Amino acid sequence: MRVTRFFVVAALLLAQAAPAAAAGKAPALLPGGRTISGPGTLSIQPGFQARVHADGSVSQDVCVTVVNTGSSLFTLSLIGASTPAMDVFPGTSRALCVENVQFVDLTCAGESTCTAQWRVDQN
Repeated sequence: MRVTRFFVVAALLLAQAAPAAAAGKAPALLPGGRTISGPGTLSIQPGFQARVHADGSVSQDVCVTVVNTGSSLFTLSLIGASTPAMDVFPGTSRALCVENVQFVDLTCAGESTCTAQWRVDQN
């Protein structure tokens, strides 16, 4: 059920992003009914990392959405039951879901300042 819901949400996000990208403007991430962190905007220098969510002693199953609004590569990392990472290329949006997440980090992997919008939702 969670996987199906994830694909539906991801498809809706991509459908919303297409018209905005065509217009040259990044879509605004708005809070949803299950949002636990954000939405927020981020601007960091190359090689730097920002922790955008920390669950402390109570880990939750979460889905993270990132919209790369800049011209440099971001790497999204989740630390929890597993520790996946994925690249978010300039002008794209990506979502990643993980169980028992403790931390959500965004790293500027490009050669110039990275900018993005992000949101963490309970899965």
